[in-house]
Amino acid sequence: MAHLKIRFSKVFTYMIISKVFLVSIHAIYKHFPTLVILIGAIFASGCSDWSTKNTLLDIRVELWYEQQALSCGQSIERDRLNWGIDQLAFFISDLHLVQSAKKLPLTLSINEWQNDNLALIRLAAADCKQEKLESEDNKEALLPFQTLHLTQQVELTQESELHFTIGLPFAVNHLNPLSQTSPLNMPSMFWSWRGGHKFFRLDMAGEGQAWTFHLGSTGCESPSVMRSPQAACVNPNTVPLSLVKRQDGQRIIIHIDKLLEGLELNTKSSCLMQPDKTSCQQLMLNLATNAVFEWR
Repeated sequence: MAHLKIRFSKVFTYMIISKVFLVSIHAIYKHFPTLVILIGAIFASGCSDWSTKNTLLDIRVELWYEQQALSCGQSIERDRLNWGIDQLAFFISDLHLVQSAKKLPLTLSINEWQNDNLALIRLAAADCKQEKLESEDNKEALLPFQTLHLTQQVELTQESELHFTIGLPFAVNHLNPLSQTSPLNMPSMFWSWRGGHKFFRLDMAGEGQAWTFHLGSTGCESPSVMRSPQAACVNPNTVPLSLVKRQDGQRIIIHIDKLLEGLELNTKSSCLMQPDKTSCQQLMLNLATNAVFEWR
């Protein structure tokens, strides 16, 4: 009799375990599609977090107008005229990231357009024509800016901020360009030993019109234009920028329409960095506050 009770107890326990197992299997089967979606989302998120989108080695530069990337030879319509870009060039320096409240300097590889922690980003109409000749699809060839190349890959976070300054430090701005290494030896980006370099240069041509913006330091004092100043210029006119990462951080986009906001393009509104000129004041304000540069 005792043996029967033991056997019955085992059978009863087995039935309970089996029922629990079957209920569990049913629950898993019932919610299987949802589980698959959740697991897939987790893996996709994990892959995204650790993909190349979370690292930085090269930064491509693009020029946009009204939320569209400009291609080679493409003009922009403004103030009832079609404007073409003859040249757009600018120096950047003090390139670094801010992550977890820490400053992380970014070192650039050395070539003719960049050196350690400064670079010249440049587009000329002649370069664009050559790009069109070499492109298989001329209409889709983006404007051929230089790409910023880092010496080593850097991990990014969702909170990463990219910082740099439009312009050059005083210590290198007024040195003799004939004895400097590239890119500080470009004649088209130099005013004089007294004035130093042009930090930002934009030359545009319309239908019978020309418009120019040359940004650089003003109020620099020295015995002659061929002598470097010994003290900082009254108006350094460098522009520090802090950019939040919008997507994967592989591109810097220049919104040319945001730079030109509030201006009517004509010869009179051209700016050679006269401090009291309204157009110069508007351009400096746009550069500093109008999201002309975007890190995407």
